[in-house]
Amino acid sequence: MDNQENDVDEIKALLQFNNEAAGLIADPVSTKVNATRNNGPELIQPIELGEPQTLF
Repeated sequence: MDNQENDVDEIKALLQFNNEAAGLIADPVSTKVNATRNNGPELIQPIELGEPQTLF
């Protein structure tokens, strides 16, 4: 990132997680990725999220 860049809209565009043109895609994955002992291609397979849980 250019530290001289000050165009807010351009910077925000760089930070978009689902910017397929830049090769960036954010998908939910298994919590198995949180343990270093786990390794394998199944760790990057997208998963379906259930309904959001609430406190009330």
